[in-house]
Amino acid sequence: MELSDTINRKEPFTRWEIYKLVWNLSVPSILAQLTYIIMEYIDAIMVGSLGVKSAGAIGLVATSTWFLYGLCRACSSGFSVQVAQAVGANDKNKSKNLFRESNCSILCFCDNWSSNFSSFAKMAWRRAGTLEGSLYLFFDFLSFYSYCPVK
Repeated sequence: MELSDTINRKEPFTRWEIYKLVWNLSVPSILAQLTYIIMEYIDAIMVGSLGVKSAGAIGLVATSTWFLYGLCRACSSGFSVQVAQAVGANDKNKSKNLFRESNCSILCFCDNWSSNFSSFAKMAWRRAGTLEGSLYLFFDFLSFYSYCPVK
């Protein structure tokens, strides 16, 4: 039985079914967060052996990408509520259309923010007095991360 069929049935849930449903819905989110944290550690470990400037650049990028990631997640949360309401109303066509529209909107939002954020981060970290060598490495990594040139 599919997860959506379990949610949309008219009968009341047993306690075990509620626990199973919560587990099935929360595991992907938990794994995504753990993967993100592990990747941050891997970045720091790999670059830490290259020197102080490289490690400083990773520290700058970690906070900047965390902020950008948070904005993109906030944008997707609004759509997830609408999709959940459509699924709850058992309107599969509306939920599919909302999901498709949300993917396009979030992609445009994130692409726009990543290109504008790179310019903002360049100005902000310069004003903060960051070491020049770390700053250039930061821009290289950030432009790779957001797929846009900042130099």
